[in-house]
Amino acid sequence: MRDRGSYSVSGTSKEQHVLTPVAGPSTPSCRPRGSTAFLHPSNTFQNPLRRTKSVRKQIYVADVEDSGKISPYTTVHVTISEGQGVLVVGQTVQEYLNSADSYSICDAKGLAIADTSETKDLEFWKTSSRKVYAIRTTDLSKLKTGRLESASKKKRVESEENEVLEGLQGVELEIKNSVCRLAENMEEKFSELTITVNHINTNVLQLVQQIDVIGELKEKVAEVSKSLTIASSLRDALMCRMCTNIPSSVLVITACCGQVAGCGPCIQTYLNDNDSCLLCKANMFSGKLVFLRGLGEVLSKLSSEAT
Repeated sequence: MRDRGSYSVSGTSKEQHVLTPVAGPSTPSCRPRGSTAFLHPSNTFQNPLRRTKSVRKQIYVADVEDSGKISPYTTVHVTISEGQGVLVVGQTVQEYLNSADSYSICDAKGLAIADTSETKDLEFWKTSSRKVYAIRTTDLSKLKTGRLESASKKKRVESEENEVLEGLQGVELEIKNSVCRLAENMEEKFSELTITVNHINTNVLQLVQQIDVIGELKEKVAEVSKSLTIASSLRDALMCRMCTNIPSSVLVITACCGQVAGCGPCIQTYLNDNDSCLLCKANMFSGKLVFLRGLGEVLSKLSSEAT
């Protein structure tokens, strides 16, 4: 409410909400002279409860390895209100994880973020590209140790690089000497290589002859494989659908769907309890069977090949 006056709501209609000015000790006139119109709430009334601004930020909870490397293992979404800083974020993470350890808020390089006026501004937390990590305060020493070791390692690498450069210069000199010695040995090795090439040519001719023989064997193997494929297809087509064996003498075919049902004994056993086709489920199965005879030799040969 304003300090200089107050307002009361009058009327009951939802479409005619108006405010009637109530004069106070220091309330100035709220309407122009000669006018009796009431002020609309949208123009004069202000809600005294101001909504607090906030932002929701993803915090990466991480462990610190002995080497100083940051290893995130979970994330926590924290709602940060305007004016809240790093300390509040750390306490919120601690409460969310139900941990007795305190947490420090760090950037992607493991540097602790200070609780300043900048970090209490919501614009700091709204930056989506800024990753924020929550690390146990006790683990911050590992980060410092890791950075010191990294700097020391960098110095050692530079020293080792200098040593390598000196070593390369010595290697370059040695290479030049080796090239001279290699040129002297080339002529001797060339004569030996010529003899080896002649020997290889002889072996190649023998290999070509063997390849021709292998080609003939491949053709025969292909023919046998084709025959086996045909025999396998026949066995699958003539196999009994109940015992999965090749019938020995009689082959039963269903007239309803024209498929091989199986051997006589199995079909007879099936008919004792069923009267529908075991393949297409048609009724009157017993009256729609065709018994093929005279295939005993073929079936016997397929059966022996299968075993």
